[in-house]
Amino acid sequence: MKNRSKFAPLAPSFRRNLRKLARTITDADKREGLAWYPLAVSGARKWSEGLGIDARTIACVIAAISPQCDWTSNLRIALEVLAGQTIVTGGALRRNVEIARRVLADGAVSLDGYFANGPKVSAFSRNLMGDSDAVTVDTHAVQAVLNNPTYARGVKPAQYPIVADAYRTVARELGYRPCDFQAVIWCAWKRRHTTVAKRAAIARAKRAGKDRNRGI
Repeated sequence: MKNRSKFAPLAPSFRRNLRKLARTITDADKREGLAWYPLAVSGARKWSEGLGIDARTIACVIAAISPQCDWTSNLRIALEVLAGQTIVTGGALRRNVEIARRVLADGAVSLDGYFANGPKVSAFSRNLMGDSDAVTVDTHAVQAVLNNPTYARGVKPAQYPIVADAYRTVARELGYRPCDFQAVIWCAWKRRHTTVAKRAAIARAKRAGKDRNRGI
């Protein structure tokens, strides 16, 4: 539990950082974030109706492909897998595509057992099934709770619940569903810290030889 112990004392600062970031949310951030999961869930259900495949299995297939894959490519490749194509277009990790194929063949309705250390992927699949309490903690979500756009190491499975609980707590304080709050914060964070700005910040940190969160 060593990795968990390094995050646990930071939980109050995680919540403070989220509250502070929430005060910067724009109307556009809110509109985009609040629409994200309802649209994704609706899309999975429509595919289910058209393909005759359980919507939960479709959610698992999409989530399995998602690591290191942009959303447009994620959906395209998921549809190719669901259609039974033996060769899919690029954009996803080959291993994850193979897992998605296994999920489809098994008719799985959960990703338990498919990813050894994949709480984020599992949470994302539940979000896509309509579970609003699950929190998908990606790199941007971790950066937001740390208030550090240069952080790029992700979180260990033991640390994941600490970050997810920070999102749930602040979401309920502010009247959001946890999944929607994560999506709105994601939009606000991405707007405030563009890819170009993050690269510049990382370069500055390297030059200075500093890492605010070294050792986490």
